[in-house]
Amino acid sequence: MPERVFLTESRRDVLSGDYDGAESTLRSKKSNIRTRSRMALHELTEVAQSPEIDNTDVFDPDDVFWFLSALLTPDEFVPPTEKPPEDFQEYRDRLHVQMDKLLRNRHVMDE
Repeated sequence: MPERVFLTESRRDVLSGDYDGAESTLRSKKSNIRTRSRMALHELTEVAQSPEIDNTDVFDPDDVFWFLSALLTPDEFVPPTEKPPEDFQEYRDRLHVQMDKLLRNRHVMDE
């Protein structure tokens, strides 16, 4: 198995809420995670768009499902008895619209 280069143990602690360092360092680590996540997503998109790599060898549909599920499910943000924040609902709606456009376009291309 390849060595992990993106989520170090320290970053995993930040994501799980177990980081116990200074508040300023925590903010810096969160910013670093956001920046690296954006870059990783751009790089993964570059791989997915390359005709040189077979996407079925890289992007397992179950893994993609879990990724999208994590993006679309607000459970981590609010207790299940509360409504998600409005900005999260807007974010989720935008993701749905973009996925719908993509899937509709793919359907038209397949005909």
